[in-house]
Amino acid sequence: VDPEKNEVRFVNAGHNPVVVIRADGTMELLHASGVIIGALADMEWDEGNLTLGPGDMIFLYSDGVTEAESIDEQYGEERMEAALAAARTMSPEEITNRVMNEIEDFVGDCPQSDDITMLAIKRDE
Repeated sequence: VDPEKNEVRFVNAGHNPVVVIRADGTMELLHASGVIIGALADMEWDEGNLTLGPGDMIFLYSDGVTEAESIDEQYGEERMEAALAAARTMSPEEITNRVMNEIEDFVGDCPQSDDITMLAIKRDE
């Protein structure tokens, strides 16, 4: 992240796509560009770049977010993206708290089956 240029360089090594939420509410998914790190020797990944406009945010998360399970289904990308869209004017801390609260409400008393990790970075407006 280069805060002076408002640019982000990224590589996604086979993990969940990073979600970019623009200030106007549009979303883009930055998909994986190769296999997971450590799976193959001498693997190379494509580097991507994006510019964050005022109020734009990037949201990174582990698969434990979308794969959090209730009795008969997973939380999923659709629910996560809806929560992000509804929270796009919030601070990064408020956004991650909102998604976590929604996951906890969704799973209820079901045991956590995987790690849940989230990071939100937002450009000031």
